[in-house]
Amino acid sequence: MVKEQFRETDVAKKISHICFGMKSAEEMRQQAHIQVVSKNLYSQDNNHAPLLYGVLDHRMGTSEKDRPCETCGKNLADCLGHYGYIDLELPCFHVGYFRAVIGILQMICKTCCHIMLSQEEKKQFLDYLKRPGLTYLQKRGLKKKISDKCRKKNTCHHCGAFNGTVKKCGLLKIIHEKYKTNKKVVDPIVSNFLQSFETAIEHNKEVEPLLGRAQHRISGAKTQMIMEDWDFLQLQCALYINSELSGIPLNMAPKKWTRGFVQRLKGKQGRFRGNLSGKRVDFSGRTVISPDPNLRIDEVAVPVHVAKILTFPEKVNKANINFLRKLVRNGPEVHPGANFIQQRHMQMKRFLKYGNREKMAQELKYGDIVERHLIDGDVVLFNRQPSLHKLSIMAHLIMFCLFLDTNFILLFRLFMMVPLLVFSVLDVTIQNSELMTGSMDKGTLGSGSKNNIFYILLRDWGQNEAADAMSRLARLAPVYLSNRGFSIGIGDVTPGQGLLKAKYELLNAGYKKCDEYIEALNTGKLQQQPGCTAEETLEALILKELSVIRDHAGSACLRELDKSNSPLTMALCGSKGSFINISQMIACVGQQAISGSRVPDGFENRSLPHFEKHSKLPAAKGFVANSFYSGLTPTEFFFHTMAGREGLVDTAVKTAETGYMQRRLVKSLEDLCSQYDLTVRSSTGDIIQFIYGGDGLDPAAMEGKDEPLEFKRVLDNIKAVFPCQSEPALSKNELLLTAESITKKNEFLCCQDSFLQTLTETGYEKYNEEIKKFVKEVSEKIKKTRDKYGINDNGTTEPRVLYQLDRITPTQIEKFLETCRDKYMRAQMEPGSAVGALCAQSIGEPGTQMTLKTFHFAGVASMNITLGVPRIKEIINASKAISTPIITAQLDKDDDADYARLVKGRIEKTLLGEISEYIEEVFLPDDCFILVKLSLERIRLLRLEVNAETVRYSICMSKLRVKPGDVAVHGEAVVCVTPRENSKSSMYYVLQFLKEDLPKVVVQGIPEVSRAVIHIDEQSGKEKYKLLVEGDNLRAVMATHGVKGTRTTSNNTYEVEKTLGIEAARTTIINEIQYTMVNHGMSIDRRHVMLLSDLMTYKGEVLGITRFGLAKMKESVLMLASFEKTADHLFDAAYFGQKDSVCGVSECIIMGIPMNIGTGLFKLLHKADRDPSPPRRPLIFDTNEFHIPLVT
Repeated sequence: MVKEQFRETDVAKKISHICFGMKSAEEMRQQAHIQVVSKNLYSQDNNHAPLLYGVLDHRMGTSEKDRPCETCGKNLADCLGHYGYIDLELPCFHVGYFRAVIGILQMICKTCCHIMLSQEEKKQFLDYLKRPGLTYLQKRGLKKKISDKCRKKNTCHHCGAFNGTVKKCGLLKIIHEKYKTNKKVVDPIVSNFLQSFETAIEHNKEVEPLLGRAQHRISGAKTQMIMEDWDFLQLQCALYINSELSGIPLNMAPKKWTRGFVQRLKGKQGRFRGNLSGKRVDFSGRTVISPDPNLRIDEVAVPVHVAKILTFPEKVNKANINFLRKLVRNGPEVHPGANFIQQRHMQMKRFLKYGNREKMAQELKYGDIVERHLIDGDVVLFNRQPSLHKLSIMAHLIMFCLFLDTNFILLFRLFMMVPLLVFSVLDVTIQNSELMTGSMDKGTLGSGSKNNIFYILLRDWGQNEAADAMSRLARLAPVYLSNRGFSIGIGDVTPGQGLLKAKYELLNAGYKKCDEYIEALNTGKLQQQPGCTAEETLEALILKELSVIRDHAGSACLRELDKSNSPLTMALCGSKGSFINISQMIACVGQQAISGSRVPDGFENRSLPHFEKHSKLPAAKGFVANSFYSGLTPTEFFFHTMAGREGLVDTAVKTAETGYMQRRLVKSLEDLCSQYDLTVRSSTGDIIQFIYGGDGLDPAAMEGKDEPLEFKRVLDNIKAVFPCQSEPALSKNELLLTAESITKKNEFLCCQDSFLQTLTETGYEKYNEEIKKFVKEVSEKIKKTRDKYGINDNGTTEPRVLYQLDRITPTQIEKFLETCRDKYMRAQMEPGSAVGALCAQSIGEPGTQMTLKTFHFAGVASMNITLGVPRIKEIINASKAISTPIITAQLDKDDDADYARLVKGRIEKTLLGEISEYIEEVFLPDDCFILVKLSLERIRLLRLEVNAETVRYSICMSKLRVKPGDVAVHGEAVVCVTPRENSKSSMYYVLQFLKEDLPKVVVQGIPEVSRAVIHIDEQSGKEKYKLLVEGDNLRAVMATHGVKGTRTTSNNTYEVEKTLGIEAARTTIINEIQYTMVNHGMSIDRRHVMLLSDLMTYKGEVLGITRFGLAKMKESVLMLASFEKTADHLFDAAYFGQKDSVCGVSECIIMGIPMNIGTGLFKLLHKADRDPSPPRRPLIFDTNEFHIPLVT
């Protein structure tokens, strides 16, 4: 029995939409039940009753259990509460609409209250706003335009009055500064006003500074009191609504913090997120778990104690009445029993612990509901937190822990036959369900890859077979191990003499190398890596050298170990541990890295006081030469602890980051759903993709890499399942003809949906092509084999066994094509699937497994590139400035190193100071100037296209304000710059200023580019050169002479959008997410990444998945309010009078309506038996002249 399903027919009315708006004072009074006038809470007499017309008046609802509400007569649980109202003595601002009030005041004339637009503009904007079908976002955009227009004007078109600026002044006050001037051009009205005070100023000098702040001030003690009280009233009203106001003066700040309305709504514990989107539920429990190999894969054991408390409401019917009577007799104490009975027409539940159970059991009627204990075979949802993707919550069957003899189960189970299986990975071959070669380890049984045994069982034979196989294996392995035994001891990690010797040789060699590098640095002979200082180069070299020591020691220790070594066995078969763990236990723990480099200096120029200052030795910078077996020295232990702590902090930070990222992804993608026309649309009907993932296939049903079929394996499987002994083998031409005729049959035409093909080039047609291609390959192979052994096609060659080579029969090819068709049809994404939520989970879940650290760019030590969670975050936030922007530029001639240097010189920013021998001041008796001597040798070496003339041009074009006449060129290497004194500073200061800033003048390259590095690709044996450019300005790099513009990419989405447009930005997002994931060893199906990037770009601009981007993607107020900035969205919605047409996922959950995703995608119509046209009934007073003729 399933729990009763929610049916929409049970409700009389359904909420179709919600309108937001503001109430006038009159409407508030009408809606209220009483006016509250008394400031006291309770009456003065002894019975402590709430005062009438006070704040606690019981006509507004009750707060006590034993007293009903005086308006509706209901009790505490059922009374909804009724409004009261307070009339304020003085008007106050509503803090939620304070910004809106300022906005309105800025748009209207402060004298006549007309909007500050001319008649034509008014008419134009009114026409715009009257258009039907304007979306909420478009309306808000128009209002912003109107506001901008009005703020530019300062005279009213209607009454001609002058208007100044309106702005916030102090906490909750607005000021209109009519006479304040700060512009160069003073308005005549202002100047006239100021001139009228001239005589006053002559007599009283103190008036002058006050003129700019001319306002009306009220003075006098009485008014002063009123003003202070008014301010207090204003503040209390504001705090009642939002208690987290900032900027309250200390003398007025409240002593005790209260919860305002805004605080009740916002945040994780607020109404939206804590009580509407998600709530605490009945029928659930939680416990710690432990594994049990005797349970099947789809079973979960529930303790009897829990089963007696968790119940299931089962309806009494003809089939189960006797069973339920037995349970009722058992009662709540005995399992299996029942806790409550709810009789059919009664609201009350009866508790079975008390009362006559026998009598109740006899009185059970059909339609009663018995809340019985959980029993074997019930289905429960079982989850592990954090629930990051849909596999975190799965249905399991309940089993109670009644211990059976395990051996008995085993013998009983293993006689069941495994389905036929053909399977081959690199070194494992299974033919006809028999293991031919290789050992079954993590690679073939484990998770992760799509070429494991269980996945193939699942795809070929179905869920039950795969689950059965898993269960059998899970029972077999523990029993074997418990009989044979498998243990690990200190002897397994004791190094032999040979290993110790090898390790010391490695260490000595490595240390010697490091000493050489340090020596080279001290003597200045160390060759620097491009874009690195000498120190950085040394660090990179030493780090590389020392990490190699550990790897070599590890591989030496693996050579030494016996094959029966337990840790080695575990690492090899993939059950636990890795080779690094083994080598750290036996040989050497290795270099401790902290944020990707060696341990930094903590005290004065050294990592610990145990070492000399400025020591660069391996031991001083965190190299641990000992193994865990030999034990660490105190300093090594300290460094190891540092690295360990960093890992823990990293994990804690990462959890929070990825959790928030996941929430944003889910919120923005939750309402995307595949429709019946194969498009993917949001709940408002906007198209995100014309066909899901470009081919409409379900990522979960893929075999191999993102493809729905692995032809070769399917064919092998068919050959094994259908041996077809009596049939002849087909020749090449026969095979092609047979395949052709089979695909022409009717049942194959169902896949060739003409609509699908016009929509995409990747419908079934593409797969038809692929199948044809595969069949052709098979036929070619047959022909090759037959030619090689001289077999003819008419079946006369002897011996006959030769026809078994590459044999394929008509039945086999037919079954093969049928299987391909079925698998393809099964791999279609069903309409109604929540593809958005699936995408969010598939990107968010791997994110939690990534490390936060940045990694080095492949091939170049100096190029740091952000990877991991921060990079994914940058991409989905659509950040304009990313932390490591890199442009990859292909060159026109990519095999010439000299050419690469030339182009690098054109791109990389070169400063005047970098190419001049000296810049000095020259003082002559009648003149002074700055002389710049260019280093021609350096210019030639760097392949720069710079000479004295271009330097002169660069100096004039820079921000130094130097006129061309002041820069003189003498010969080919000398440029003189003469200073000119100006009104601000004397000649000497200008000279010093020039001397300071001349070296910073950019003489060649792109100012935004910090540096370019030549990257050497050594693929296909030839050296290919390309440029990696750090910095932005993709357009300038593409336009550089010598760069192949069509092959130039950037990893900054915003730059790409600005330069190449939205489609290029979409591709960039896809490539960058995939690149980051692959770098961390994760593979996400491309369909998910495509959906995410389509969502970010479908509006025509790149929208990040943040609260700003979300507000531009989604219209719904409830959805935005349940995400972030709850109060702001609600106040805005009311101010703009928005209508929310409850259609998305969040809104439906909040309103408690089924959502239109999945089975909610379609509507069912009921065909009535009645005659649809009702008879016309005569009217009582029927006069023909009142009949309005129907327009036909």
